[in-house]
Amino acid sequence: VIAGNKTGMVFALDPATGDIRAVVPGKRTQRGGFNRAFNARRQPGSAFKPFVYAAALAAGYKPSTQVDDDPVEVQVGRSIWTPANYNNQYNGEITFARALLLSANSATVRVSRAIGERAVISAAQRNGISSPLTPVPAIALGAEGVTPVELVASYAPFANGGVRVKPRLVTRIEAPDGTLLWSSETQRTPVMDAQDAFEITEMLQGVVNYGTGRSIRDMGVCGPVAGKTGTTNEGNDVWFVGYTPTLVAGVWFGYDNPRQISYNASGGRLAAPAWAE
Repeated sequence: VIAGNKTGMVFALDPATGDIRAVVPGKRTQRGGFNRAFNARRQPGSAFKPFVYAAALAAGYKPSTQVDDDPVEVQVGRSIWTPANYNNQYNGEITFARALLLSANSATVRVSRAIGERAVISAAQRNGISSPLTPVPAIALGAEGVTPVELVASYAPFANGGVRVKPRLVTRIEAPDGTLLWSSETQRTPVMDAQDAFEITEMLQGVVNYGTGRSIRDMGVCGPVAGKTGTTNEGNDVWFVGYTPTLVAGVWFGYDNPRQISYNASGGRLAAPAWAE
């Protein structure tokens, strides 16, 4: 799938402890080289949408709440922003759950506008996004850059009942004779209502079972899996961030200098199958 100068990244951790289970920073790893998992700042695209719906649930909305998915126009300064759905397909009145399942841009922008972009940013930051985020309408569609490690780690509260964990590479250091020189404790911070985390997980299971992440099931992955695809403008970045009860992992593909990966590149076509593998 990935050839030429395209590259990719995989990052995985334990959602209960934050222990890092896998880091693949690129096709070729060089000692002291650029680690995309920790240092690349890329637009997450629709992989950011779960934070919109997490903020909405925190504001009192339900997965069954209805939202209009017809074309939307948003005043931004002196111009009009008209985000389109993928392939210009619209669905009329749909539930929040179905809007996330279908990765409906228009519906998601309307939800974000209703609760306020600052509420969306607060939800993302509570879960672990630390990159600077600007309260503009496009934040709903993942227009602000984040690092893979923070994006993947910020899905952990969805997986573990609403608790943020701090990623860690080293748990202890011992002397040759076994004397303990240093150890780190698991850092766990409640950041979401447990019911909200459960409902987001149910919504993201729908993405895998019936929506844009269906290729996960098509490739034979069984058991409970939840997650979200992500595709940025022009297909410059493709993502899948997903989790089981014991692992949360993200896959990203793209060019270091952003440009279109291929015609019709999407998270569902490229990143999700790699995640399934």
